[in-house]
Amino acid sequence: MSDDDKKVIPTEELEFKKLQLEVKGLSERVELEKQKLSLEVKGLQHGFRRTLITALLTASISMFIAVAGWTVQRRSEEDATRHAEKNHREEVFAKLLENLGSANPSARMSAAVALSSFGRPTEETADQTIAALTNRLAVEDDLAVDEQIIDTLVSLGKPALHESARANPRAAMQFVRDSGTYVGLLMTLDALHRRQAIVYDDETEAKEMKTLSFEIKLVGFPLEQNSSSTLKALTLKDLLRGQFHQRFKSDVDAILTTIGPITPDKLDNRIQDARDALRRSTRFFLATSIALERELRSLSGSLRGEKLDGITLLGGRLEKIDLTGVSFQKSFVMVNAREADLSFCDFTEANIEHMYLAKARLRGATLTKTIIDGYAMGFDEEGQSADLMGANWWDSLERQHDTGELKTPSWMEESLPRATEEVERQKLLQDWNKSR
Repeated sequence: MSDDDKKVIPTEELEFKKLQLEVKGLSERVELEKQKLSLEVKGLQHGFRRTLITALLTASISMFIAVAGWTVQRRSEEDATRHAEKNHREEVFAKLLENLGSANPSARMSAAVALSSFGRPTEETADQTIAALTNRLAVEDDLAVDEQIIDTLVSLGKPALHESARANPRAAMQFVRDSGTYVGLLMTLDALHRRQAIVYDDETEAKEMKTLSFEIKLVGFPLEQNSSSTLKALTLKDLLRGQFHQRFKSDVDAILTTIGPITPDKLDNRIQDARDALRRSTRFFLATSIALERELRSLSGSLRGEKLDGITLLGGRLEKIDLTGVSFQKSFVMVNAREADLSFCDFTEANIEHMYLAKARLRGATLTKTIIDGYAMGFDEEGQSADLMGANWWDSLERQHDTGELKTPSWMEESLPRATEEVERQKLLQDWNKSR
């Protein structure tokens, strides 16, 4: 056998190798198909996930846009509603203020009632409402409307009390001016009728004060129902010749020195005008006094540290109420305060000689230059005296009934030894200051 014959590969072997190659190729192809299929499956999985995520995102965004749109629309509607309500409320408020100045008492009464909802501390119109009601008292001529305005102010709490405390001294000063003008004109008329010079002596003063007291009572405020004492000539004299002495005297003198020659008829006209002015100012004065008294009653126990300096209270019942720590400096107070708690009140330069204080507590009260009265404090009745422990009574003043002179009430030393009370006062004030 030749070498060439040896190199010849049998056909079967070739076929076998060919078959192996085909199987190998087929295997590789199958593997490639598997990889391709795997990639396609993965692609399908990613695509589904992507589609799902896209769908979810699209749905979320659509929902967010819808919710946001609804929210914006709702807010816009709410803002529009609030704006409309605010405009409506402003219109109602303006109408009520207009009605408060109406010529119809029923309209004014209704307005005074309705304004209470606009005067609450949470309302933007609170200050304006309280000021409008208080100012209306200066010109109101119907007692029923006055009473309603006062009731509304009382319902508005401390802000109304503060406004009344500001209006009261202003009203008192106007009352003093109108009183001085009226008294001066009466004296001038009296002198004309008697054809004598004008003399302002004790007799003339007593007569004119009596007339003035009568004119004031014609205003009609029911002070008798609110107080244990009425507005008498005595207290008018104390008020006009005490707290407001300079103002009253200067107004009387202004009339007497500037009126000049005048006929009785013209003088009568001036007196009528002065009487009308006096009645208006008296109404305002008494209305602010009554408002203050009722506000103090309604706020009993919650007025610690309040400053009500320079006020004038002409009648009222403040029995058993708690006014601890209130300042009444330079005030004129004529109320029934039996058994009231006035501990640590400041009555510096105040006049409380017409303030009935039997069994009242004035522990630690400041009475520097305060005009007091032993009878009003219950010292003339056994077991009725006011509690003055720690109050500096030795710095107070008492009017001598025979001379009218003001002196230190030395008789208190018998029941309240000053040395002991000074020590007690220091202790009480220290404890009070720590608790504030």
